[in-house]
Amino acid sequence: MDHGRLFSFRPLSPPGSADQYRLIRSWIQACDDEHAACKLSKSSSGFLPTRLLDVSDVSQLKIVSSRAVRLLGSAPVAYIALSYCWGKGPFLYVTTLGNIEARARGFEESALPRTIRDAIAVTRQLQVRYIWVDALCILQGQTPEAVRDCQRELQHMCDVYRCAHLTIATASAASVADGIFNPYSVSSAGFNIKLSSRNSLYDGIVRAGDVAGVNSIEEPLYKRAWTLQERLLSRRYLVFNRDQVRWECQTTECGERPQKWHHIGTPRRLPRTLLSAKDRQLWPVLTAHNEQTAPSSAASSCRPL
Repeated sequence: MDHGRLFSFRPLSPPGSADQYRLIRSWIQACDDEHAACKLSKSSSGFLPTRLLDVSDVSQLKIVSSRAVRLLGSAPVAYIALSYCWGKGPFLYVTTLGNIEARARGFEESALPRTIRDAIAVTRQLQVRYIWVDALCILQGQTPEAVRDCQRELQHMCDVYRCAHLTIATASAASVADGIFNPYSVSSAGFNIKLSSRNSLYDGIVRAGDVAGVNSIEEPLYKRAWTLQERLLSRRYLVFNRDQVRWECQTTECGERPQKWHHIGTPRRLPRTLLSAKDRQLWPVLTAHNEQTAPSSAASSCRPL
C-alpha cells in the first residue's frame, strides 16, 4: 500500500449540507461568468416547458402553465430539470387528468416521493423557483387526453433539458423513493489523518492509501436509455453519485474528489446539427427504441398507470 497518497485533500461535506451547497453555487457562478459555450442562444432563452412545478411557497406546491409564468414578467425564467429513475410502481404521486386542477390550486410536498422532495430542496437552495419533473409536468395514464399530452410533450424533450438552468441527476437512486441525500459509500484501505492548518479549507479528516471510487457506469441512472438522452441534452449537469457530487457542463467537469473521472462512454454534448427541428422530432422515436432494447431498462416516462 502506498501510504503517501491522499485521495481527499479536503473533507467531503455531508450530502445536502450548507458547505456542499456553497461548492455547487461556486461551480454555477464560474460557469455563468467564464463559459461562453454553456450559454443559451437568444433564440432558445425564451423557451419554457408546457408546465412547471412552482416550489417558491414552502407550505404548498403548484403545477403552473408556462403561459401563467410568462405573465409574471418579461425576463427569461430559470427552471431546473430532474433526471431520475422511477423504479417500480405503483406511481400514486403522478399528475393525471383527475388531479391536475387540484394541483394547480396547490398540494402538499409530503404527497411526493423522497427523490423528488430532495430535488425540490436543491432547487430552493439554488434560489430557482421552478423545477420540471416528467411525472408531475406531463399527464400520466391511458386516457386519450393523457396520451395526447405525452406525445406532444415528448417532441420537446430536447428543449426541456437543453434550456434548463441545469439538470439535477440522481445517479445513485434506483427508485424515486431512494432520495438524494444519502451517506456517501466509499470503500478504501489505509488510515485516517487529521489535518489542521491556518487555512481552514484543509482542516478535517483525510485518508491515506488506496481508494475504490464509484464507477459512474455502475450507477442506476446510467442503465436507462431515457436518462441517457437527459444527460446528453443537458447544458449543465449536477450529478449526485454515491461517493460525491459532481458537475459537468459544456466546458469542464469537476467534483468533490480530486480523482480520475469514470466516464460512461458518451460525449458530453450532442452535435449542434442534432438540435434541428427535424431531428428533435426523431429523437423520441430513437430513445423509445433504445429503451425497449436495453437489457436492464425500466419503464419509460409517460408510462401507463
